[in-house]
Amino acid sequence: MNYIEVEFILDPLLPSREVLVYELGELKYESFVNIPNGIKAYIPIVDYDEDCFDSLQALKIPGLNFSYLTKEIVHENWNKLWEQDFDSIVIEDKCVIRAPFHNQPELDIMDIVISPKMSFGTGHHQTTYMIAAKLFDLELNEIDVLDMGCGTGVLAIIAKKKGANLVWAIDIEEFAYENTLENCLRNGVSDIHVLRGDASSLTKQRFHLILANINRNILLKDMQAYADVLIQDGLLILSGFYKTDFDVIHEKAINLGLVFVEMLEKEGWAMLLFKK
Repeated sequence: MNYIEVEFILDPLLPSREVLVYELGELKYESFVNIPNGIKAYIPIVDYDEDCFDSLQALKIPGLNFSYLTKEIVHENWNKLWEQDFDSIVIEDKCVIRAPFHNQPELDIMDIVISPKMSFGTGHHQTTYMIAAKLFDLELNEIDVLDMGCGTGVLAIIAKKKGANLVWAIDIEEFAYENTLENCLRNGVSDIHVLRGDASSLTKQRFHLILANINRNILLKDMQAYADVLIQDGLLILSGFYKTDFDVIHEKAINLGLVFVEMLEKEGWAMLLFKK
């Protein structure tokens, strides 16, 4: 599947960026990357409609100057585009996430090698970074972990390398499913159970920890399914949305009987931790 990248340049940056992400999330945009003067938004080409920009309230904020550029990201060209910009990243001095063309780290830390191939999740995005960092704060030995919307599978791989017992990684996209399988093999954790599907794939298996780094709308729709397969006293980590979405995510979780534990924030993006 090919994607459209829309790069919005916004002046002033706030609050227009937060409002824009909220509205684009309603229009099937799947991922967002902050840039210093705006944001890059990604949507499957089949869902792209430039005319919808005329109705965006974020672009009508008084005093806002904006422009945007679009380009198609062809599936086969994704790695070339990615390699031009991708540097290895260190997560809290505990883990390095790097590409196959990077040298092995000199530090004695966990080494994760990821080749994304149109899948999102290299640790560079704020939400992936926050969840990855949180995994190193948790005791994962012998627990069962679910990574929903796994993308590259990087979070599932970290969980498995940290001693998790059964690890599931699920994504609805075929390229993410295939990419996760490849990355699991590359990192020596081929026993991760990788599925192509959505929350309907969750039936009898129960988990001590669920990671869902997707987007606000999918989280709201599927949070009941996550709560149903989370064991008592299990943890649910949600991200993929802005801090401004806290109230609606928090309200949904509380209504499902989950207990709020903490929120982390990085450059306007949020990560929420709940306990059942």
